[in-house]
Amino acid sequence: MKNSLFLLKIAACIALFSACKKDVIQVQWTQNIVKSDCEWRGIQFFDPQNGVIIGGKTWSGGFALRTKDGGTTWQFDSVQAWCLYGLNNDSKLQNTEGSSFYTLGISGQIFGQKKKDSIFLKVAHPYWRWFRDVAVRGGRGVSVGGQGYSSGILAAFQLGSLEPPRVDTFPQELESVAFADDSTVVAVGYGLILRSANGGRSWSPIKKWDSDFYKSICFPSEKVGYMVGYAGEILKTTDGGASWSALESANNFSPKRFQTVFFTDILRGWICGDGGVLWRTSDGGASWQVVDNVPNVNFYDVFVSNTEGWLVGANGTIVKFIF
Repeated sequence: MKNSLFLLKIAACIALFSACKKDVIQVQWTQNIVKSDCEWRGIQFFDPQNGVIIGGKTWSGGFALRTKDGGTTWQFDSVQAWCLYGLNNDSKLQNTEGSSFYTLGISGQIFGQKKKDSIFLKVAHPYWRWFRDVAVRGGRGVSVGGQGYSSGILAAFQLGSLEPPRVDTFPQELESVAFADDSTVVAVGYGLILRSANGGRSWSPIKKWDSDFYKSICFPSEKVGYMVGYAGEILKTTDGGASWSALESANNFSPKRFQTVFFTDILRGWICGDGGVLWRTSDGGASWQVVDNVPNVNFYDVFVSNTEGWLVGANGTIVKFIF
């Protein structure tokens, strides 16, 4: 009887290990170094030819790169005195000629770049605090930040307005923000998930999930969204951020850390992170594949379209990959 119980436990452990094991894949990639003393924090493309990279050096330079030939060449633009974070476009206008990229200086200035332009210009009233991300929809925006895992801040603003933003503060640092629809916006950070149903005028905490430093959130549709934590949690919502469920934790498979999640639609997504982390799913996060042959670099953002993707990160690193 004891032997049978022991064998049953062994079988259960083998089954659990098999269920947790990841498929390993490889991609074709090319690497470029642009300003090796910079950290590139964000990358987005309007279309296969037109894209932008932002980043810089924390205290001494915010920079942007613009390509109009699919990344073959990059035009350099010095934007402000401090590093740039949080590159996004207007999720309501992203497929129109009026679409713009938006980014923010770590010190609070909001910058926009029209689809056909080559430079970033200030587009909203600044609020001078330490910021990390910005999201814009239909002319309204929310920026988030904080410092030292504390002093969280949310600033809701109107593009083109001279009015100061509406500011809310929280005890924990905030790292990422995204609109689900015209009114619903979710902000995440150090053990904190906040949701607004009125475009950022008021916020409610999602209390259940407080076990990770949530670094990135995205909504590929109005109802379905994903977020990742630095310690490896992956969460999913199917009701516009009102509730979240855990998919799994990366700590079961690797000590490396997540930085960004990006989904092209509700099923197909990517996660990048420190030490060359790159994960892929094609079934809405039910299963994941691990890419094991990209450079061992701390990657801060990933962008994918069709069968082509881009990674940007530390030491001026820009990687283009094909899968």
